[in-house]
Amino acid sequence: MNKMKLTKIVRLLIITLILTSGAANIPGYTAAAAQSEPIPVIVNGKKLVQAEAWIRNGVTMVPFRSFLESVGSKVRYEAKTGEITATVGDETITLFVGDDVLQYKDSLYLFPPAIEITVIHDHIYLPLRVLGEAFGYVVGYDHSGKKVTLTKLGFGQDAAIKTLLETYLQPDHEQPLANLMTPDNPYLIYNQVPHHENYGPYRSYEGWIGQITYTSDTEAVVTAGYNAKTQSLNTSAEIKFSLRKVNQDWRIANQNPVHYKMDLPSDADQSVKELRKNDPDKVEHVLQDVKTYYKAMNDENIELAVQFISPHFFEEWNRVTQGDYKSVLRSGFDNAARKDELLDARVLYADDKHAVVHAHIMFSEQLNGSDDIEGPYEYELLISMDLIDGNRWTYRDEIDLNGDY
Repeated sequence: MNKMKLTKIVRLLIITLILTSGAANIPGYTAAAAQSEPIPVIVNGKKLVQAEAWIRNGVTMVPFRSFLESVGSKVRYEAKTGEITATVGDETITLFVGDDVLQYKDSLYLFPPAIEITVIHDHIYLPLRVLGEAFGYVVGYDHSGKKVTLTKLGFGQDAAIKTLLETYLQPDHEQPLANLMTPDNPYLIYNQVPHHENYGPYRSYEGWIGQITYTSDTEAVVTAGYNAKTQSLNTSAEIKFSLRKVNQDWRIANQNPVHYKMDLPSDADQSVKELRKNDPDKVEHVLQDVKTYYKAMNDENIELAVQFISPHFFEEWNRVTQGDYKSVLRSGFDNAARKDELLDARVLYADDKHAVVHAHIMFSEQLNGSDDIEGPYEYELLISMDLIDGNRWTYRDEIDLNGDY
């Protein structure tokens, strides 16, 4: 073999290397597509028409324009300059063929090494996983069916989440709310029994659910709330829910109040007058027993006080708290002198089992051995009462009407 033949062979090798490696990295070089067969692309369950994925340098590349237009976004491509402009929601993205990074909503998404925006058969291609991360899609490659999938986070899940929250936001429940929660929900222990309103019959109730934001394919956050009117209380609540999928079912992982407002009904005065007129004996009985309860507490008469506490209160106490309630009261009395002076009280609602008292309390407290006194200050309450044994109205719980936030 002479020198001339060696030179020709070397030249052929150099040309071959250029064609098979260097040229494949030139923006717009369509020979890159030869690295794989075309792969169907499925976006939210629907196949893209006349647009397939390709494998380039081991990276799955998907058609950028076809993908975005299939989900309602707009893309414009200037072939002469290689400029790509995409409008996604309120965001405008500007890219160029040959770029190796995508910027979207103040975040940068780097391409894998040796991968850049490429044009293949007149389609603009970007890496599959970059698109998934940037635009909130779960990506997948079905080896058996040889197809690429992009599924929007939460796609097809809104109905299940709305059903979950609508059930949670119902005013009364026949099943414990704990059934709707994850095992690690911090409020799980407080929701082990069905909930029923203690502040009179509902006059109206309206729940609402805001926009659902999916943070992963198994987690979401949403703000929801309700506006409720009962015989004795109007409530407006806004709650931020953190949701998580457990065994394919959405559950509430946490719920944090954003806003909570409580007011008396506009006709509260009229309700008080009508109740006193129609059933004065019941009204006097309720007021006498609520006064007895507060006096016993102020006198530190534990045995008398517990006689005027509802069994429902003790059921809740025993479910969520360790320790005998009498012992807790005694410890509190030993540590501080607390007074809850009942300034005034009136009955807003009463039936054969429940009553609601509107009251103003003057609170003060002094720790034993200390000269410092907290208070006195006045606060406004609604007190829920249960009738026990047909002859004794007992304290069940209370709502601080000054506790809006």
